[in-house]
Amino acid sequence: CQLYAGKVPAFDKGKRYIYEYRGRVATGVSDDVHQLSGFGFIAKVWVQNDNDDVVMKITDAKMGTINGKLEHLMDEIPMDYKDPEGAKAAMSQEVQKPFWVEYDDGKIKALYFDKTDKTPEWNVKKALATLFQTDFKRSV
Repeated sequence: CQLYAGKVPAFDKGKRYIYEYRGRVATGVSDDVHQLSGFGFIAKVWVQNDNDDVVMKITDAKMGTINGKLEHLMDEIPMDYKDPEGAKAAMSQEVQKPFWVEYDDGKIKALYFDKTDKTPEWNVKKALATLFQTDFKRSV
């Protein structure tokens, strides 16, 4: 990657980068019960510098859930990732539409979504775009 402090962070023009994304959130009761509930999301994220904007696309999305007990609180949380079904499948299809990110000195200036995207898809896409922010003004 060529790193520069222009409008787009660290992506060569026209080159496609593919990342694997894994995110998981869980909450639970830490008493003797060790009961928890959680949601996980794994996907590939394609990133490409297209002129002054970065195009991002989520592909191969899989989702997982857990609602149960752990024997020990510090155990790895078992998450069975599957292709989404039902309402989750509809969201998965929506979240996989491309979106555009305009960066300025490595920070998000604007996000552009498909006109049919809804708030849940916006939130997933905003979270991913945030992972690629770099404050070039501080690092130069």
